[in-house]
Amino acid sequence: NGVLYNPFNGGGKFYKMGFGLYYYLVQIDVNGEILSYGICENSVSPTPTPTNTTTPTNTKTPTPTLTQTPTPTPTPVYFLTQFPGASQAYSTRLLSPTYSGPSIRVRRESDNNELDIYFVNGELDTTTLINFGGYYVTTWYDQSGNNRHLTQNVANRQPSIYLDNIINNKPTIIFDFSYINLSYSGFTGTNNCSEFVVAAPIGGSVLYNVIAGGYAPVGSVIRYYGYAQYNGSGARNGNAGTPLYYSNSVLFTGTTNGQFYNYLNYNLPSYSPVILSVINLNLSSWDYFSTTYRQTGQGSLDVIAERIMYPTDKSTDRISIENTLNAYYNIF
Repeated sequence: NGVLYNPFNGGGKFYKMGFGLYYYLVQIDVNGEILSYGICENSVSPTPTPTNTTTPTNTKTPTPTLTQTPTPTPTPVYFLTQFPGASQAYSTRLLSPTYSGPSIRVRRESDNNELDIYFVNGELDTTTLINFGGYYVTTWYDQSGNNRHLTQNVANRQPSIYLDNIINNKPTIIFDFSYINLSYSGFTGTNNCSEFVVAAPIGGSVLYNVIAGGYAPVGSVIRYYGYAQYNGSGARNGNAGTPLYYSNSVLFTGTTNGQFYNYLNYNLPSYSPVILSVINLNLSSWDYFSTTYRQTGQGSLDVIAERIMYPTDKSTDRISIENTLNAYYNIF
């Protein structure tokens, strides 16, 4: 395994025998005699035994689990957000996201205690109402922000909140006898008002009182047929201008009080809901606002779910307003 020359021990040749960690180093002279030998440690590190590495077998890439993103709850679009600028707004539903007050205040007949009824998820809190057990309405709150709340302090003239299905399962306020009304004194009208009312007649043809009511200054009584402003001969009275009337978006084209009466009532069976719109209404001389006529003996037999007045001409928005009301109340 290789010859090494060693000048010592008399010369000769060295022979390396063996492998691994140890080997023999033998010195032999020219005559073949062993002169010396020894055991040496091999300084060369042994070749390490290779470690078996198992090549991983192909594994199927896991299919990711598809998680459906939940559909967000749509933000409700409030009526007064779509059609701002109301001077008065009354409803049994929430009309404005900025309004945090109650819808109505009710009186309990057994002990005359009263309670404000608020909204839950934009609707009247009927659970609290039922638990309280009071149904006579003392106040219908104005949601416009102008604090023109409709009130009635006389117990036997207070209307009732009604939860049965008259206007498609929506709570309504029922005016069912003479003298029953809610009103606001100190009303200041303009010469070009617009009003929208969601109502229904009950027990007969009396819807015409829904858009009636109001005193002019000095106590001049507006006739119980209200804004129609027609007298028996077909002539218009001048203290409410020349308004346009729409019932479920259909324009009234008659010329007499009787025709107007029939238009609002006889073509509607009892308990049939209707959206009433009045455009170009001159209330600049009025100082009183009422849900129904307040004169002795002239009452109303109807229910009202919503009543909104604007101090401006809403003729360009009328159809949009009527359609928006109809989308909620599902009337026509």
